[in-house]
Amino acid sequence: MLSLSAPDTPAISLLALRLKIDEIATAYKTGQLLLNDEAAQISEADLIASDARIFVKQMRRIGLQDDVVEYAKRDYYRATAQRSAWARENVLLDGESHRYDEELVDRWRRERLAREAGASLASDNEKCTFGRELFHWANRTQMPFRNRHEMWLCSGSYQILADVLAVGWHPDHQSLFAPAQEKAA
Repeated sequence: MLSLSAPDTPAISLLALRLKIDEIATAYKTGQLLLNDEAAQISEADLIASDARIFVKQMRRIGLQDDVVEYAKRDYYRATAQRSAWARENVLLDGESHRYDEELVDRWRRERLAREAGASLASDNEKCTFGRELFHWANRTQMPFRNRHEMWLCSGSYQILADVLAVGWHPDHQSLFAPAQEKAA
């Protein structure tokens, strides 16, 4: 047995260590993206502070349930942290992150247009219902980021895009949430 741990914790077997090394080596050889464990660690302070972010205001505006908003906030932070880690580690291909976001926006536009074609959006209540349905579609959409198929990565990426108003849930998201100087221009 190999002991790479404190004396009071169980030893790590040489076989387990070798299997983990082989797993990591294979992933790097084939160009797979590895998940960073630190990306999953989100502080309560970040979650509370995110209430001021545009993507959260958008969700609140269409009347999403609190637990749905909390999951979306977690997805946002996990996706942001993971994508940042990949960028820092220089494991992303040229423009890969940008192309992924463009594809998400394209899918969102197509879905929005398809839903608008048969929707009555005269009242604010109808617009909010439309927005909730569009949000839930995006939240269930799965589009892999290279070899990664985690639901939170796609959902969180949509929230990243909603935070910069590249996508939105309420049909009037641009006019409702654009900064004051953009509205005046």
